[in-house]
Amino acid sequence: EMIATNREFHAAIAEAGRNPYYTGLFCRLLDEGRRILRIYYSSFDDRLPKRYVVEHDDMIAAIAARDVAAADRIASAHADQIVRQIQSMIAADRRQQIDL
Repeated sequence: EMIATNREFHAAIAEAGRNPYYTGLFCRLLDEGRRILRIYYSSFDDRLPKRYVVEHDDMIAAIAARDVAAADRIASAHADQIVRQIQSMIAADRRQQIDL
């Protein structure tokens, strides 16, 4: 499942920082956000677009290179994109017009 894989990926990044407080906080946020992520992934018919997979690959490369600025920039852009997509979905008027 994409949600579980996403959690494992981001939790591993948090754990790599070796800050137990941050890791715990971030993992709780990931767990609490599962329902919202379900909505997010459904917007892609449960097939994450390639560009988002590439973002994860880019994060891994920046972390491996110890390029803090690049990792921060990539992670921020990644998070911002998710927030925009979820906000758009929540704001969309999905009511159906039914004559009564």
